[in-house]
Amino acid sequence: MPSYKRIYVGKLPRDVTDREIRRHFDEFGRIREVRILVGFAFVEYEDSRDARDAVEKLDGSRFLGERIVVEPSKVQREDRNRDRDRDSRDAPRGAKGTGKNRLKVENLPSRISWQTLKDLMRKAGEVSFTDIDRDGFGIVEFRNSSDVDEAIKMFDDYEYEGKNLIVKEDTSARSRDDDDDRRGSSSRRRRDSRSPEPRGRRDRGRSASPDDRRRDRDDDRDDRRRGSSRGRDEGEDRSRRRGGDDEDRDRDEDRRETVDNGASGEDEKRDGNDE
Repeated sequence: MPSYKRIYVGKLPRDVTDREIRRHFDEFGRIREVRILVGFAFVEYEDSRDARDAVEKLDGSRFLGERIVVEPSKVQREDRNRDRDRDSRDAPRGAKGTGKNRLKVENLPSRISWQTLKDLMRKAGEVSFTDIDRDGFGIVEFRNSSDVDEAIKMFDDYEYEGKNLIVKEDTSARSRDDDDDRRGSSSRRRRDSRSPEPRGRRDRGRSASPDDRRRDRDDDRDDRRRGSSRGRDEGEDRSRRRGGDDEDRDRDEDRRETVDNGASGEDEKRDGNDE
């Protein structure tokens, strides 16, 4: 069994005091801390062997007229410190829990703190977050959903410092989670419906391998050769067209000269007849 220093003491008289608990438990060793809640308490020893002896000897014993329950606490000091470190490291500033596995506790005593509420609810399971809001309601989140049902069974209508607690699941947190899920699904559908980005644009930012760069250079040279060949062919076509046009112009000029010469001969004949 793993070592432990913190023990749970249940079925205590409601008016038990710190001095009475210390006097009954310090015969097994030096006590580091005693934390009393309504009807139960936590006692922490400096040595784990003393805590084990107290559990073995006092569980089921009579104390102030009651047969008490003494057993290892589910949460040890190391677990509490680790939870605080994890919460402070992971939670952003101003965070109010995750909204999952959340309970709302009403009709709390006015002087209760979030730490006292957390210690109370740890009897039902592993608590990940507690808070007291400005309206005096308690907010409790568990790491496991099964602990939520256990906490409701254990603490709903539970009398605590003269008040009957009202413990129920916080359905508003669940509706916020559903809204977040719907928004996330809508965003994914919008992203999926968009046309895919052209491959060339998508690959532009990637680093090319030496083989890819060589292929790109070869393709560029082939493109330049094809461009030069097309330029030469077009130049030759233009030259051939210009040569054909020159020949046509020469033939037209020859025909005009022939016509002009024939017309001059006829004029000379008419002049001779007139004389």
